[in-house]
Amino acid sequence: MSRGCDTMIKVGRELRRRTGGAIKLEVIGEAADAEARQALQTAAAAGDLSWLGFVPSEEALARVSGSLAGLCLLRNLPNYRVSLPTKIVEYCALGVPVITTPLPLASELLKSDDVGFEVPWDDPSAVVDTIVRLRADPELRRRLGANGHQVALREHDWNQPVDRLRTRHGCDRRTSARRVTSRPRPKATFPVSRRPAGA
Repeated sequence: MSRGCDTMIKVGRELRRRTGGAIKLEVIGEAADAEARQALQTAAAAGDLSWLGFVPSEEALARVSGSLAGLCLLRNLPNYRVSLPTKIVEYCALGVPVITTPLPLASELLKSDDVGFEVPWDDPSAVVDTIVRLRADPELRRRLGANGHQVALREHDWNQPVDRLRTRHGCDRRTSARRVTSRPRPKATFPVSRRPAGA
């Protein structure tokens, strides 16, 4: 299954087993294919996770806010190695600690800004260990969440002054109306509240 769906299902099952259902995995978003859809429906019916399918962005972000962690368990595929997944920036903006596989840009963010944990590829036990650790340590959750929120404000907030964005992305007033192709693509930006959830 694509996009780490099978790993996510195993995480949900192991979380239920190890915590007696005290921590439940909530999966938001459409299934990537029919196989993933069937597997998510089966896991939800077994009580291993809650799968909501498509949820409008505002509602999805509200549901993520205040979570123990935000998961990004993408596989080691070429397409994922060259980008920072949007969901990681969203988790940071919401002050939610990140748990991610070792994608290069995600790893760089974790190391430079201390916003969460990296887990090995396809290792549901490592993911569950990390979630349980975060649940047991509210101060660690607060610190990682606050760090993530600060990096989102500093580097991914679309409310930043326009001139600052132009400078960062190599534009001046003459070139801002056209795409600058000699520079790397800009990082994703989002509106970021000045206070993380739960603060």
